Amino acid sequence: MRNQFVYTEEVLVPSKDELSSEKEKVIIKHSFNVDCVTKAVQIDEKGSVMIFLDDLHERFENVEKMNRNGKRTVVREKDVFQTRIELKKEDAERFFELTDITKTDNE
Repeated sequence: MRNQFVYTEEVLVPSKDELSSEKEKVIIKHSFNVDCVTKAVQIDEKGSVMIFLDDLHERFENVEKMNRNGKRTVVREKDVFQTRIELKKEDAERFFELTDITKTDNE
């Protein structure tokens, strides 16, 4: 899988100590298919970048609404989502280095 970009994320997980309510920071690895990227946008001055993937997916949810007669009814609503991935500065720099089409193989 040569088209996978691997990046890291720091997440908080429950402590291994069952009596503690503290959370521990753990670094995990993720990857995404570079061919599925539609857009990359810098989102802050620290250099973080939001990556948007071409993977629209639908999600249905039952929502309570009032009908014309003032009665509560349940309506099934559809919403469309797109995967968004936040890359920290180090990973964002690697991503742009890897995907920069203005560079030639000789550089």
